[in-house]
Amino acid sequence: LALGGAGVVVLWRRWMGVIAFLVPYLLLLLVWRFQAGRFLTPIIPLLLVVVLGGAAWVSDRYLPKARWGLMAALALLLAGGALVRDLARLATVRACDRSNPIDSPACFPDGDRAALQLARWVRDSTGRDDVFFVSKERAFFVHSGRRSINQDRGLREPPDSLASYLRARQVRYAVVTPVGVYAKEHNALLAQACRDFVVVRQFAASSALLRVRDAGDADDGGATCRTLAPWRPTADRVREGRARPNDSPVGEG
Repeated sequence: LALGGAGVVVLWRRWMGVIAFLVPYLLLLLVWRFQAGRFLTPIIPLLLVVVLGGAAWVSDRYLPKARWGLMAALALLLAGGALVRDLARLATVRACDRSNPIDSPACFPDGDRAALQLARWVRDSTGRDDVFFVSKERAFFVHSGRRSINQDRGLREPPDSLASYLRARQVRYAVVTPVGVYAKEHNALLAQACRDFVVVRQFAASSALLRVRDAGDADDGGATCRTLAPWRPTADRVREGRARPNDSPVGEG
């Protein structure tokens, strides 16, 4: 951070345009509420230039005789860190079975792989006219070929009216996955409305396909609510736990 700060000061005098772009960009990322990793990748070369520029200024000012040795050591340190990470990434890429990437543990993180497996099953096992309530609607359509309603509007529904809202829009299925900007809110809403849904199929522990309950469906004994329990808001889980009867062998005392 110290070298970066020094680099900003030095480059402001020599490369004002880049610093004028870089500093507001980084300040914006500090208040960005969503995942920012993909927005850092394009500016990594500029960040390295800033750090090296700061190091050059510090060495010129305080250790002029050791300037090239310090710069070489810093460059080797940065290159070594990148190499270690790239070697690990290369090993992961080589382990990926590209002939069947959706089922290969090395190709995608567990949550993403489960979401892709769910989308593939939907593509192969549901009707082409079925409508879904999902998070990350466009990606879901690319992988499943199925339409979905607008998620933002659906998230404004309270849990007790969600199923009625979905039925009014001919939605037959809802999807729980860890994928999407509003995945947490989406999954929590479905978990709170669990009595109005039936689990069709679960994929690992992170993804599940739900069907909107029909009038003639038999009671599932709370199976859907138990499946969706991990996604319920913490306060709801605490209240539910306190409301349970005493299950100890000696009964209520």
